[in-house]
Amino acid sequence: MKLDQRSQPRIGLVWSTSGKYKSGYDKSIFLSQMLPFLPSGPDYICLQNELRELDREVLTRFGRIRYFGELID
Repeated sequence: MKLDQRSQPRIGLVWSTSGKYKSGYDKSIFLSQMLPFLPSGPDYICLQNELRELDREVLTRFGRIRYFGELID
């Protein structure tokens, strides 16, 4: 199992829709826009199936959101 024992609340995050749908653009933000609103404390899990390259860079730098990449189905 990839998730260890829970010691704090877990929050799953999705911030953008697939690029396949035109209407999805209106429902998406960049990860960098969302970060200032994430309080410290919870264990954040990225539930994105697809990551934009810019979001991937921010995710790597930020380090507080766990991402399991290709294991997400």
